[in-house]
Amino acid sequence: MKVCDNDHAYIGVDLQDVIGELKKHRKELIHDMNYYYSIDLTKREEMDALAAKLNWPAAIITQGLLTYLTLEQKQVLMENIRFLLLKNGGCWIIPDAAPDRMLPEVFSTVLGSGAFHIFSQVMRIVDTVVKRDKRKNGWQTTEEICNALLQKGFRVERVPLYTDSLDLRSLKQVSPEKAERLKENWRTTDSLIVTFLRTE
Repeated sequence: MKVCDNDHAYIGVDLQDVIGELKKHRKELIHDMNYYYSIDLTKREEMDALAAKLNWPAAIITQGLLTYLTLEQKQVLMENIRFLLLKNGGCWIIPDAAPDRMLPEVFSTVLGSGAFHIFSQVMRIVDTVVKRDKRKNGWQTTEEICNALLQKGFRVERVPLYTDSLDLRSLKQVSPEKAERLKENWRTTDSLIVTFLRTE
C-alpha cells in the first residue's frame, strides 16, 4: 500500500476473512489514496462491480492463493481474472508459484536448522484457519499451476523470483551470509507472469 500513489489503483485480494478485516481498517491504513479496492476475487459479483469502475490495464498479484483455495474457488478465480484482463488488458503476477518450497527455505535460513519444525507448526495452525487440504485442493506445484493456467487459455511466462537488480530492505535485517543464502534460493524459484490475449 505504501508504494502506491494516486496515479495507480491498489486492489487488495485475499481470503474472505482477511478482506473483511482490511475493509475495517482501510482508513487507518490508507490516508491519501483515491484508488483502493479490496475484494474477494473468487466472487463474480465483486469482480463485476470492480470491472465497472476500472478502465485501465490491471496488474493483479496473488501470493500463495492458488495453493490455498479449493479447486472450485481456483476455477472461479481464473475466470474472474480472465474477465478483467480481457476487458482492460494487463497481467496477473504470481510471485511465489511454489510457496511450500520457498517458505521452509526462508525459515531455515533465518532461524536455523530446527526451523522446519517451526514451519510445520505454523502451517498446521494456518491450515486449521483456511482449511487447506492438499488432497482436495490440488495445484501444489509450479508445474500443476502452469498446466491449469495453460488449459484455461492463459499465456504463462516463468521469471526468477529474485534478480540482483532488486534492493530488498528485508535482506538488510539478516546477516550478509543469510542474505546470500536467501537470494540463492529465490533465484531458483519461479514467479509467473500470466496474460490472456483476445483470440477473436
